[in-house]
Amino acid sequence: MVDIDNICANGLAPKHMVEAAVSAIHRHYRPGVNDQIYCAATAVAAYFCKATWPGCTVRIGRGPDGSDLRLLRDGDPEWLISRFDRVVIASGDGIFATLAAELITAGIQVEVANGLSKVSHKLSSIAPVRQLQVGRPVARMQSIYADLKSVDAA
Repeated sequence: MVDIDNICANGLAPKHMVEAAVSAIHRHYRPGVNDQIYCAATAVAAYFCKATWPGCTVRIGRGPDGSDLRLLRDGDPEWLISRFDRVVIASGDGIFATLAAELITAGIQVEVANGLSKVSHKLSSIAPVRQLQVGRPVARMQSIYADLKSVDAA
């Protein structure tokens, strides 16, 4: 379950941020063809996610907590418990704490993957947190700005 907006710490994540987040998830988890992956994001980020991650089921979330609510709708606990032995929640939002607790109680291994956002204490107290190495967009923009300055100086 991937909340791409949360991993990018940006509800309007540009293409390079979404690509960096998807790349970080792939580097850490190496999802295969048999893994079921649900991603939710705002419309623009969802478009970039679908283009970057073929085979991933992408949902569009609208409004406050829209992406979270879409993932929770797809992540019915009974359904998850009946099909999986491990669930990764790629979001630091506390709204997922109840789901994580229910899955753990049922014997499902749960892990939280975090990107550029903070993880809620409520969620981190229930499941282990793995920090994804997602490139910081500010550093990238500073690098681009420095490159442009050097071009102007030449």
